[in-house]
Amino acid sequence: MSNVKLTTESKNWEVSAVRIYNTNSNLTLDVSGNNNLIVTTDSSNVAVFGSNIIDGTTYNKSLNVNGPYFSNNVSAFLLPADTSNNRPTGQIGYIRYNTNTNFMEYWRGSVSTWIPISEGPPTLSSISPSYIAQDVSSTLYTIIGENFNSSTNVSFIGNNNPSVELPVAAVTYNTATNLSVYISDAIADASNNSFYAVKVINSDTGLFTTSGYIVSYNEAPYWNTPDPTSLGTGTGNETYTYSTTPFSDLSASDPPPAHLPITYFATTNPPSSAAPLVTLDPSGRLIGTMPLSGSLTTYNFQAYAQDASGSRSPIYTFNFSVTPPLLTLTYSSGASLPTPIYVNSSNTIVGGPVAGGFTIYSFVVSTNQYTSTTFAFQINAPASTHFLCVGGGGGAAGYNSCGGGGAGGFRTSYTTTQGTSGGGGAYESTLTLTSSNTYTVVVGGGSRGVPGDGGTYSGSPASVAQGWASSISENGVTTIISYGGSPGACGQAGATKPQDYVNQVATGSQPSAGSGGGSRNASPDNVGGTGTAGQGYNGGSNASYTGNYPGGGGGGAGSVGQTAATSQAGGNGGSGLQSAITGTLQYYAGGGGGSTQASGASDPGGGGSAPAGSGGSGVGGNGRGANGTALNGFDGASNTGSGGGAGCNCGTPSVGKGGDGSAGIVVIRLPSYYV
Repeated sequence: MSNVKLTTESKNWEVSAVRIYNTNSNLTLDVSGNNNLIVTTDSSNVAVFGSNIIDGTTYNKSLNVNGPYFSNNVSAFLLPADTSNNRPTGQIGYIRYNTNTNFMEYWRGSVSTWIPISEGPPTLSSISPSYIAQDVSSTLYTIIGENFNSSTNVSFIGNNNPSVELPVAAVTYNTATNLSVYISDAIADASNNSFYAVKVINSDTGLFTTSGYIVSYNEAPYWNTPDPTSLGTGTGNETYTYSTTPFSDLSASDPPPAHLPITYFATTNPPSSAAPLVTLDPSGRLIGTMPLSGSLTTYNFQAYAQDASGSRSPIYTFNFSVTPPLLTLTYSSGASLPTPIYVNSSNTIVGGPVAGGFTIYSFVVSTNQYTSTTFAFQINAPASTHFLCVGGGGGAAGYNSCGGGGAGGFRTSYTTTQGTSGGGGAYESTLTLTSSNTYTVVVGGGSRGVPGDGGTYSGSPASVAQGWASSISENGVTTIISYGGSPGACGQAGATKPQDYVNQVATGSQPSAGSGGGSRNASPDNVGGTGTAGQGYNGGSNASYTGNYPGGGGGGAGSVGQTAATSQAGGNGGSGLQSAITGTLQYYAGGGGGSTQASGASDPGGGGSAPAGSGGSGVGGNGRGANGTALNGFDGASNTGSGGGAGCNCGTPSVGKGGDGSAGIVVIRLPSYYV
């Protein structure tokens, strides 16, 4: 091999077959030893570095050529790099890095241009999910393929208008094989397309469009429940579960091919901010705890139905209403509580509780109208309530001159006819019931009529007794009391007269009578009994002793008993008072009529010259007019606290019984709903 002369930095180097040496400085690179560079040629006359230098196993060394373009520290070598404007004149085999395009490029002699060396165009192998849910752009789509980069974009092409590309809303580059995509509202709303092709585009390497429509359009559910619809009415403070809710379900259907199940969503949670504990169950039922308000309140909300593929129906508006909670009385002790009745705001009886209406409990004696019945209860929420409290009516006797029984005391906060001063029916304040207290209602029985000669009748006392008092108590303290009516006077000389019973009842003392009983025709005891101011009136007297033996009428809640007339007629019972507290207008607490006994005597309306007295307002018992025949007086109307009518015995012992006073009544009228 002949020497080759190298010139570097004014220093001359020569290369021989065995060495490289510098002629000026006597520097020599020996290439013959094991530790120096050995260059040989192979069979193709290609230079080969000696194995002693590059054999890392033997010498723990490797080829280390340091310089501006080479470094084994990064296992790479640096290509010449520059801008497009600084490209050299192309030669076959040239390769460089373009700092403008960020691609390697090579000189392609056949076309005399620089060609970039880059990845291929993108491809798409799958998209998931493979459907578009109607009106839903929030579905995340995953696209799998190849050659994706940060510039990759995606669009959808509908089958009905393939010339229009619908861009997606967002593309996230994950890896060269994975993209995340959200579609646009325009794609989700493009219900005129049944299928879509998908196109992926790299701005620098090309594009790819699927050969078929690989994404289907899924039509959304349609509503069966109209917009708007009221789903019903619940009760405030009540908690409803899936099985107890009173509201109607939302309903929608999915067009074929159906993607079931259909799930229902409110657009906000909770559906109404004014009802924070009410939710819409995925099945379309409203559940939860209803809000508490003082009146019927309606709550609006919006919802949509979604099928299993995610397609959503249009948003519809619905509403539900909530009434205040039902006010109810709950049993505490004593007799069973009565079954309530209900009236609406017009005081018309209805089949159940209604908003603005009232619930009415009418307490009456249980089995024996001659004794009292006690009820005890609590209320579930505070309420201002109306009441009616009527004591038991007084009975009457039967002889030849007997007065009618006095009516029980009448007190109320709800009445349609007001009494005059001294009588019953003066409007009183309502009762306020609280949920922490126990209330006791006592309904007074009526007293039983007896024969006027002092005999007995079916075990009743020989003397007529006063009716029982009715009352309302709170925690054992009586707040309302209506006294029983005093009895009508017995016509037999020396027998009972009304005044004897002012302080007597079957079980002890009673300070007053509701209304007084009618007098007998027996001087000097011809004065009617005394009623209690604010509860009832006095009984009728007897104008003078006459041979026809007329008795005075019993006092009523609305007026005094009629005085027995000199015309020998018995006195009419005092009028009762009306109340519509139960939803039905009717009279209570009428006095019993007095009897008469003589030639020409007759029952009321019988046409005789000496008729007996009528019962007050049609609820007091009528007296009897007997002409030689023993006749029983008529009873007061049931559960009105009215007096019994007087009878006649015409001298026959143990017959001619007086009429019974009727048992009283207590009515509690409360709003149906808590307000």
